[in-house]
Amino acid sequence: MMQVVANSSNLFGIDLFHELWDGASNVIFSPWSITSAMLVLHEGARGQTREEIANVFHVGSLDAWRPNYAGIYNRLSDATACRVNTANAFWHDLSNTPAAEFIEPINKYYCGEVRAVDFMNHPDTACNDINEWVASKTENMIDGLLDPASISPETRFTITNALYFAGAWETQFDPKRTYNATFHGIEGNATVPFMRHSGGALLNYMRNDILEMVGIPYEGNQLDLLVLIPEVGFDAFLPILSLDNIYSWETQMTEDALDIRLPSFSLDVKSDLAGILSQMGMPVAFQPGAADLSGIDGTRGDFISSVMHGAAIVVDEVGTKAAAATAGTTTCYCTIPQIVVDHPFIFLIQERTTGLILFLGTVLNV
Repeated sequence: MMQVVANSSNLFGIDLFHELWDGASNVIFSPWSITSAMLVLHEGARGQTREEIANVFHVGSLDAWRPNYAGIYNRLSDATACRVNTANAFWHDLSNTPAAEFIEPINKYYCGEVRAVDFMNHPDTACNDINEWVASKTENMIDGLLDPASISPETRFTITNALYFAGAWETQFDPKRTYNATFHGIEGNATVPFMRHSGGALLNYMRNDILEMVGIPYEGNQLDLLVLIPEVGFDAFLPILSLDNIYSWETQMTEDALDIRLPSFSLDVKSDLAGILSQMGMPVAFQPGAADLSGIDGTRGDFISSVMHGAAIVVDEVGTKAAAATAGTTTCYCTIPQIVVDHPFIFLIQERTTGLILFLGTVLNV
């Protein structure tokens, strides 16, 4: 059943990727982080507000969802070789008290904290407290998630999720083999460092007329970085980028010794998802007078004003650090498949057993 929850989060992730894609900008976000925060909100939503959140995030029966969300949380937390920290928090103003029926599942299933802050009298301090919490949970990779202007004396509550991932490669790239080459980005060519595995590691790989896909395992073989390299233009590739197709392509992967050249890269993106989530099918939650979040404290009148999401990733020879709260080659004689990732690609960090996508993004420019 954990796969059902993971699949729903992944479906949302692909839906959101298509919404965020603009053909010009790098993308990095965490479907799991956003889903986690919205599941907490879903617990307090009622009526049409609750139905719309459930539809956008593909939420099923809570009797099944709650324990299986907890199961995924525990599985990620128990990862031995990689470090995966995920945390939820519900911040409410000192003047109101959340209902016990709302707090109980947050503590029991979502492993969340419920914290009181003084939005009414000291909004700047409350904002700073929340930002410090996010920074501490993400090893300072996500800094200043909330703008002080987004917190006011009228703020009633804020829901936060922080996700941090750090993993070394199962077989590390040798820094001595890193070389400079051309990445053919959307905005033009750029000379950047390329990491190289030259047959020293067995990697999962598939290729067809549509794309090449390679999986680079992290230490412990519980999580992978999947790199999808379209063989056709992105305009032709995006309409067929679906979760079912990703799953299908994964079943076609076989283990092989590869000569892979991958640019080192880092991304850091913050955005307010309120407008996009509204367009995706949950507008009522953002409408004053229409939103029903009465399951939080028994009162009507609250609505969502913003959904801030930040994600960052650093990929280098040692491995990957990521957080959320996103044709020049050297001449070589070889008889093994050679993969040169020197043009825009899609990437995701995925947990093997459940298939959960922790991070999803695209690199259009380096």
